[in-house]
Amino acid sequence: DGLNVAYGRVWIGMTEEMLRDSWGKPDKIEKNVENWGTFTQWYYGDITYFFRDGILTEGEERDSR
Repeated sequence: DGLNVAYGRVWIGMTEEMLRDSWGKPDKIEKNVENWGTFTQWYYGDITYFFRDGILTEGEERDSR
């Protein structure tokens, strides 16, 4: 995992700490705490990463058109 982080790779299942180490501090973080877990969205420009309980579940890039 260390080499993947060093090369800036992103994968489902990585932790918030791994993404911060790989890409740096996000532009914005939004956090929602629910009965069934904590959901966090990290924004890097047009890319948003979604975490559940600190584990990456998906990412998406906004269409800039």
